[in-house]
Amino acid sequence: MKIPIFIKMDRTRLRHCPTCRARLDGATGLSKDPADQARMKPGDVTVCAYCSSVLVVTADGFRLAVEADLADVDPDLRTILLTFPGLRPKQST
Repeated sequence: MKIPIFIKMDRTRLRHCPTCRARLDGATGLSKDPADQARMKPGDVTVCAYCSSVLVVTADGFRLAVEADLADVDPDLRTILLTFPGLRPKQST
């Protein structure tokens, strides 16, 4: 069965990817709820559009995600996130 995924694009304050230092001022959110209009907030998981690093939003910018960061991500959305090579978060130490 196909699962509908809704995409929302939004402008955000300027942040930099901790991996490639790309300037990031936009975000694309994925949701299973068409009414979800949530904005990016600390704790959200995202992906750098330039280097494909899995990131976690912080109050000051981004940090690299670890596997534990994906524990609260919807299972269907987590499956989509982990489908792409290079999007695997680092193991927590």
